[in-house]
Amino acid sequence: MRKLKLKYASAKNFLCFGADGIELKFSEYGNIVVVKGQNLDVENEDKVASNGVGKSSLPEIPVYALFGKTIKKPKKLGHADIINNKSGKALHVELCWDDYRVVRTRKPDGLRLWKSADGVWDKTTEITLGGMPATQKYIEQLIGLNYETFVNIFIFTDDYTNCFLECDTPTKREIVENLLSLEKYRGYSDSAKLLAKKVKDNVKLLANDYQHLLSDLDAARTRITKIEQQEKEWKESKEKDLRKLLESLKAKRDQLDKSDTGAALAKYCEAQERIKELNTLLLELEAKKVSVAKILEDVAPKIVTLNSNHEKATDKYNQAHKVVEDCRKLISENEKIIKDAAKKIGKDCPYCLSKITKDNFENIMLQAQKVVDEHSANLPQFVEDLESASTDLQTITTSKTKVEKGITQKKQELDKTNSDITKIHSEISELSKVKEPAADVEELLIQDQIEELKKQVEAKKEEINGPSPFQSIKQSLVQEVVDMTDSVKDKKKELDEAESQMPYYDFWIKAFGDNGIRKYVIEGIVPALNSRISYWLQFLIDNKIKLIFDSNFNETIDRFPFQGRPYVYHGMSGGQRRRLNLSVGQSFAHIRELNSGASPSVVFLDEVSMNMDEIGVEGIYRMICELAKDKQVFVIDHNESLLQMLDGCDKVQLQMKDEVTTKCD
Repeated sequence: MRKLKLKYASAKNFLCFGADGIELKFSEYGNIVVVKGQNLDVENEDKVASNGVGKSSLPEIPVYALFGKTIKKPKKLGHADIINNKSGKALHVELCWDDYRVVRTRKPDGLRLWKSADGVWDKTTEITLGGMPATQKYIEQLIGLNYETFVNIFIFTDDYTNCFLECDTPTKREIVENLLSLEKYRGYSDSAKLLAKKVKDNVKLLANDYQHLLSDLDAARTRITKIEQQEKEWKESKEKDLRKLLESLKAKRDQLDKSDTGAALAKYCEAQERIKELNTLLLELEAKKVSVAKILEDVAPKIVTLNSNHEKATDKYNQAHKVVEDCRKLISENEKIIKDAAKKIGKDCPYCLSKITKDNFENIMLQAQKVVDEHSANLPQFVEDLESASTDLQTITTSKTKVEKGITQKKQELDKTNSDITKIHSEISELSKVKEPAADVEELLIQDQIEELKKQVEAKKEEINGPSPFQSIKQSLVQEVVDMTDSVKDKKKELDEAESQMPYYDFWIKAFGDNGIRKYVIEGIVPALNSRISYWLQFLIDNKIKLIFDSNFNETIDRFPFQGRPYVYHGMSGGQRRRLNLSVGQSFAHIRELNSGASPSVVFLDEVSMNMDEIGVEGIYRMICELAKDKQVFVIDHNESLLQMLDGCDKVQLQMKDEVTTKCD
């Protein structure tokens, strides 16, 4: 535990302290200090008033110096309210602890901080940061305590004693969380809930949008089905009309065929109709003939170039192949010379019968080896040139073959076209021989009707094979379905992404919720809290009462030794309840000190014995003595019994005169 050693405090023009100010040198006092006061502004001949002197303003000095806030209703006391009404001058509050000194001022506003082990407070030791907020944050980091924690372990007042056991369970839980600085986790939980609600609302909105899109998509698909059904019915209707026309056409032809002249006329008409078709086909074939001939004409120079390139590539390949073969041949021949010469060394010469030596063949072998070395070195390049020539020849050969194949196909196509043209001319010539017979008026009328029916049949076929009147509507609906399908996919993806966030927020809601980390921390301190309460009750109530909290801070109050009938808190006397709450308050202060790792060396007890009987006051006295073993205890109280018990302790005497408090030496 890091002890914050308070050394010095002073104030000018702060609350009830005027321009002359007040100073407290903590080292000048013992471990128990009684704060007394006289209010000279209250006129009474018999007695001296001690209320309203400003005793409770003493602990305000360190608190305001460190945090810029008062203990009493800090949210309701503005900066103008804390400046002494009598003087109305610049406010100056100072506190020294450990190796630090802080000075806070108003009119003008300022916050300065120094650090010096030797008490030198000048520019060389000043560690004030760039602004008041930054310096304030730095101060709280140095002491390791925030405002709420410091106040709750620095001062105990008469209005603190009944603030916990009087509360309901949720409020108790909140008080404990605040004392343990767990409110940030509650804030995290609330933030997670808020964010989760936004995500849920977004998921709900996206789900509604998704369902609407699905409904619209189903409706569009239904419309397509209806349009397709209407299109099918329209086509069936047109095909039915076509069948009727064909039946009418057949009937007219049958009618015309009943007479010889009519049959001849029908044959003539058919011949003329066929000639018309053949002439149309003839025009197409002539155009095709010209096109193919033009292609063959254009490709002729290309094949000439390809043939030339192929011939050159072939020659290059043959030359490269010959170079490689000649090189390999020379290498083989000279290797054979070397081998044969090596075999002859040491044998008898067939001519002179003397031994053949290495010297006889040395020049021959050296020359042969030189040829082998030179050509072996050149052979890889010759092979590479051969492979390159082979690749070029293969590429040109492939291109040449492809072009030749295309020319062959086009020539075959041209031959077939010419053949088809010849056949058509022959057929036209034969059909032209069919002469128009002399027909009477009735037969000519039937023939005209046949021609008209033919036109209607062709028109009906074009109508059936062409675009239906529903096609544009159908295409529009199909595109609409495609677009809506994409929208549905995008919305589903967006919905899935939103839903995937929910487990994350659910986790943090649970983690920071009532059953999460806060419960874990609280359950961890309950045993220590109960132990500390038992510790203080031995001084306050002589261990005659035992108080234990469960994990939900529901209290059990037993008589000690146990008599089978527990206490009910609200059925206890006011003095008993006050001492129970005081033990709880001191225990929570201890827990907060353990939680923060820091503890101020001074504690103020402000009228904690109010309305206590003699036994209760004795318990308070024992508590003060126990506190004084570890801290410097300042006691502000009006109880005469307690003051008598503390009569031998150091005293701070205050005096109020003309609405200004001063310290009497």
